[in-house]
Amino acid sequence: HMREVCMNPTRPCMLAFMMNGELLHPDHGYPVRLLMPGYIGGRMIKWLTKISVTEGEGQNYYHLYDNRVFPKHITSKDEATKHKIWTDPMYTINDRNINSAIWAPA
Repeated sequence: HMREVCMNPTRPCMLAFMMNGELLHPDHGYPVRLLMPGYIGGRMIKWLTKISVTEGEGQNYYHLYDNRVFPKHITSKDEATKHKIWTDPMYTINDRNINSAIWAPA
């Protein structure tokens, strides 16, 4: 994820290794999962085993080719490549309106 987002003190990130008092199950990201409030679940990295801090964004396949919103005129992978959609941050799904709530059990 972008360093500016992860290091922003008004937008905390969490490294979770437990859920509901138990170690994470592999389906939920064991051993550790990155949680970023305000980001879609697909951007919250599962199965985290190491953290690397780099100058630029990563070139991971899923980071580039997954979780993209295409304009209506993009109808194929070739069209997306032609219009440089894969590397344009304008088409990356990151921040989205939240459609959930968190509260303590009654």
